[in-house]
Amino acid sequence: MDHRQLVKDCLKGEIAAQRELYRLFADSMLGICYRYTKSMADAEDILQEGFLKVFRHLHQYKFQGELGGWIRQIMVNTAINYLKKNSRYQSELSFTDTNLHPVSADDPESLLSVKELAELIRQLPPGYQTIFNLHLWKGTHMLR
Repeated sequence: MDHRQLVKDCLKGEIAAQRELYRLFADSMLGICYRYTKSMADAEDILQEGFLKVFRHLHQYKFQGELGGWIRQIMVNTAINYLKKNSRYQSELSFTDTNLHPVSADDPESLLSVKELAELIRQLPPGYQTIFNLHLWKGTHMLR
């Protein structure tokens, strides 16, 4: 089923289409949500809240650009709002550059695998993670 018809069917209130939309995008969006949080439980909360927003605002999707990109933007914004509202993330959203480790092209650690890099990013304080993820998202979003 093409995404245009899927969106139209969702807007008609067809449950099967809504399930299919969720099925198509839930896994990749959960990965995006997880990049912004400390736990899978928080990521799942963000995912659910994000999909509520997707279905509530689906009528605003104008079929310009990819549907996945439109959903991704909602998930990123939902994640950021979740971090702002959740008190356990508040102290970690503020940061200074005093603890930054300089990166050098001569550093053998610069040849990390994607999995190793993702784990290192997860170890950053959430403020740094958020900045990194936003920068990454903006860069990939601009390429589309």
